[in-house]
Amino acid sequence: MAEPPPERSWWTTLPGLLTGLAALLTAMTGLLALLLPVYQARVALAPTDPAGRAAVPAAAPVPAPSPPREARPAGPEPRLAPQPDPRVPAGGSEPGKAAPPLVLGERLEIAGTWFEVLALGNAALRDGTREISVTFRVTAGTTQVDLSRSNVRILTPGRIHRPVEGLPLTAVPAGAARQLWVRFEVPEPLGDAYLSFTDDAFAPRGEARRALPGR
Repeated sequence: MAEPPPERSWWTTLPGLLTGLAALLTAMTGLLALLLPVYQARVALAPTDPAGRAAVPAAAPVPAPSPPREARPAGPEPRLAPQPDPRVPAGGSEPGKAAPPLVLGERLEIAGTWFEVLALGNAALRDGTREISVTFRVTAGTTQVDLSRSNVRILTPGRIHRPVEGLPLTAVPAGAARQLWVRFEVPEPLGDAYLSFTDDAFAPRGEARRALPGR
């Protein structure tokens, strides 16, 4: 007796396939209906440019590579040359900048203060130096002046010589006069030598310069 053919599943029939396809389409439609409001809300909240397009976040700037550092040669750091004090006239006698010869009793005026050389001594020492002594009178003008050894100098080519004796820090009141004395020891040879006065130890305002006589 022949066996009856096996029963086929209803889902494998044409009506079953159509039913399953309809169910799949229904599920996809429902999923799209749920996701569409979320997408529209995100688009509405995103910033836009003037043309109405959604702004794209700008990428972070990439730093430019720094140039390679130059290798420093081994050794100590170079030192800057010291700057001269702008309050004090440049030292040393200068070629082409001659001064009138010194005359005893001549009154030299510097910013209202008067200097007058009364006596000048000049003698050679045994150790190759020359001793020069200067006696002078200072008359202050309308303000007090403070003087020290830095206010009287002898200038020779490229050098400044300050007194080795005399003229401690001295205050000359306004309108008063003081007679002072200094002594220099200047190495030979003198060459072109000048006697220089400035008017104040703390804030000099000017200079008077006279050429010293020869030996």
